[in-house]
Amino acid sequence: MAVLPPFTFIFLLVGLFAIFKNLTQYKSLVILILIAPIPAVMTWNLFQSVRVLPLFVCFSIISGLGAYTTMVFLISKFKSSIFENNHLRLRVIFPTLVAILGLWHGFYLFDSLMILLPLQHFGSWQPGFKESIPVIGRLEDKYEQIIIEGPHAQPYIFTLFYQAYPPEKYLKELNYEMIKVTPRNYYDFGKYKFRKIYWPEDRRGRKTLFMGTVYSLPEQDIKRTPNAKIIKDIIDKNGNVGVRIVVLD
Repeated sequence: MAVLPPFTFIFLLVGLFAIFKNLTQYKSLVILILIAPIPAVMTWNLFQSVRVLPLFVCFSIISGLGAYTTMVFLISKFKSSIFENNHLRLRVIFPTLVAILGLWHGFYLFDSLMILLPLQHFGSWQPGFKESIPVIGRLEDKYEQIIIEGPHAQPYIFTLFYQAYPPEKYLKELNYEMIKVTPRNYYDFGKYKFRKIYWPEDRRGRKTLFMGTVYSLPEQDIKRTPNAKIIKDIIDKNGNVGVRIVVLD
């Protein structure tokens, strides 16, 4: 899936041509196009389209200008040809065709995002945090530390969001010296530690809550540890245990 609908490509080119023919009239738009990518350029990791959202506003304006320029051009050609009496119909037909293409792309996008993607790549959305973090929040006062193992990037973001963790409290608990490292690989705050769980070593602890996968927290090993208990298993869409919450008393 492209960020922009494929059928708008020709309109984008026509719009750019129209802008460069009259730079003075579109000076503000050109300046915005030039400065919009700066925040994304300054980041250290892979490029993300969400960091240049203002640029897509520009693309929409340019594509709209290109579509309008194309329609005006076609109408002028119809007027000067044997199809002179049909140029008024073009004012209706052209926008209708563009609208049909837009609806087709919208349907394709909806089908991809809402039906195919959740089924084929549901793991990429980091399932289980929404269900497990509230459970951890209710238990955190009973334990001295909470160890969370996230199979994907930045599990701390989901922890903060789903627990509605107070921002002022989070900022006070950060170790600023540790997070200065680039790329950042330290996300701990308060009782929360974000790292791999290694049960043969971690089971020796006390007053600890764990959130991880069944591979890090196997049921047989949990049952063999006297002071360990499975609090909850979060089942994913495939019927498997996606997240397991375990406590050591």
